[in-house]
Amino acid sequence: MEPVNTSYKKWLEEIKRKIKTAQLKVAVSANAQLIELYWQLAQEIINRQKKTEWGGGIIEHLSIDLRLSFPDIKGFSRRNLYAIRQWYLFYSPDSAIVPPAVAQIPWGHNRLIINKIKDLEEAIFYCRATVENGWSRYNLELAIRNKYFESTG
Repeated sequence: MEPVNTSYKKWLEEIKRKIKTAQLKVAVSANAQLIELYWQLAQEIINRQKKTEWGGGIIEHLSIDLRLSFPDIKGFSRRNLYAIRQWYLFYSPDSAIVPPAVAQIPWGHNRLIINKIKDLEEAIFYCRATVENGWSRYNLELAIRNKYFESTG
């Protein structure tokens, strides 16, 4: 077998970079689809609650049915469905669709923001900052705790 030359190593690194870039694009696309699904799901829940007398009981029932129908998919617990509803109610008065910055960050980041931030402008700021800076959830939490929004004006 021939020794691996420098041009092969460079070519291999380029291929590996392309694979990693493609993986990242797939993950970002899947996340955007999940966030869009959660937005639609929250709309459905709220509309159903308004039209019927089921109230909060619908969430418990829906959670059970969805987990039975999709056992391999996480995110349909009663607690998460309430969080999806809360998240939608937080952003929906200002937007008919998922705000772009909100759709670009993972669900865990979204939950952190709506649990810690009560002002819509500030929440959108943290969504954008997360995208721009590539913050992990831990880094986002640190930024919120250190009042990054207030310090940047």
